[in-house]
Parts: sequence; structure tokens; C-alpha cells
Amino acid sequence: KTVFPNTIKVYFDMLTQIPFIRPTRIIRSASVSSKPSTRRACSAIHASSSSKSNDENRENSLPQNVLSRRREFVLHSYALPVVLGVIFDVGSKAPAPKLGVQEFNGIKSLTLCPPGSVNCLSTAEEMGQPQAYAPPWTFNPPESVRVLKQTQIYDVPTAKGQLIDIIKTTDCDGFTARIVEEYDDYVRATYTSPTLGFVDDVEFWFPRDERSTVEYTSRSRMGREDGGKNRNRIRTLRKALTAKYDWASVGF
Repeated sequence: KTVFPNTIKVYFDMLTQIPFIRPTRIIRSASVSSKPSTRRACSAIHASSSSKSNDENRENSLPQNVLSRRREFVLHSYALPVVLGVIFDVGSKAPAPKLGVQEFNGIKSLTLCPPGSVNCLSTAEEMGQPQAYAPPWTFNPPESVRVLKQTQIYDVPTAKGQLIDIIKTTDCDGFTARIVEEYDDYVRATYTSPTLGFVDDVEFWFPRDERSTVEYTSRSRMGREDGGKNRNRIRTLRKALTAKYDWASVGF
């Protein structure tokens, strides 16, 4: 969090220490010769040699601490683009985790979050890590709501279409959403951050149970903490699904 302010301070400190280098004067000969082109050529060579010698003398006369700061400034000038390039490149090319529906002791579930992780949220963590647990959704509202609004019971293909519609049309903290996998009962999307290009993976699974449940996982590929982005994303999607299609959260 303090890398960029510190770098800017280093640049500013070094700039204030660099002396102003006056431009090299151009030496011209006032004498006239019968061969002006030759005289001008010799004058140019002499001027170049003199200015180079003067530059070297000025460079050698500078205090050692000023020279050191100038070299450090040059090195930092090259280092900053390299560091930024590495950050952008690593953020966008981090490998995708192993996701999908897994089977644990005969029970199917989405992949669990990494141990001790605080940048992952999953319905599969109900009996595991409390800080990483979130309740599943249901895509069919209660009968009382259906009667009041005169809506029908949704099947999985219809519910999956509703989910994809919300993923593509709902803004989640400025991240760019993209559907990368889609099967009969499974959808996976990636969310890319608008600044450094970090990628989060979000997956949804329709178990086809009696409660019309939707299981999900939202996790970041890099870092340990996410600043609450994954939980905010799930909350934003759920609110959009509730407002448009009467989806609800199971539990709390």
C-alpha cells in the first residue's frame, strides 16, 4: 500500500538535488577564410571537443552525493516501468484455481476455499470455515409470493438464463465480468479488476434439489485479503436477482 507514495517521494527528493545543467554554447569562428566549409567543419569539431571536455569537468566537479543521487534517479526511472509491468502482467496471468463440482465421501459440493483464506466465499463452507461461508440462493420464491405475483415455478434452464443475464448486466465494483464456462447445471465467470487487472473466479451450481438451490463460490486468484470484494459481489448479484426475478437467500 505504501510502494507508490514512497517511490514518488524518492523521485522528488532526487530531483531537488540535481543541479541545473546549462546548455553547451556553440562556438563559432569570427574569422573569414577562403575555404568557409573547411573552417566551419574545424570549428564544429573544436566546439564539440571543448563542450565534451567542459561537461566532463563539470561532472567530475560535482559532489559525490549528488552524483550518487543522479545515478539512483536513473535506476529508479528504469525500475518503475518494470515494476508496474510485472504487477500488471502477474495480476492478469495468475493461474486459475481448480474449480467445479467435487465429490467428498459421496456428497457433491463445490470446491472448498483454501485453509485460512479471507479472500474466498463459498456455500460449501457451511461445516468448515465460518468466515468463508455464505448461504445458498433459491431461484423459486415461496408459494405465497408466486400466487401474489402470479409467477410460475422456474426450472433450472430458465434460472440459469436469469443468472447469466444478471452477471452480464450488473456492475460489481467496476469489475469486468465474462462467462468462461457453461454447462447444464453449472456456470463459471471471471471478474477482472479495472486497475491492475487482477482476476476473481465466481462459479454457480444448480444441484436440482427440492428447494431450487443455487450453490456458489467467489474467490480471488492472488493475495490473502480482498477488501470485501467477493462478499460485496455476491450481495450485489443476489440483490439484482431478487429485484428482477424474485430470487432469495436461504438462511440469512
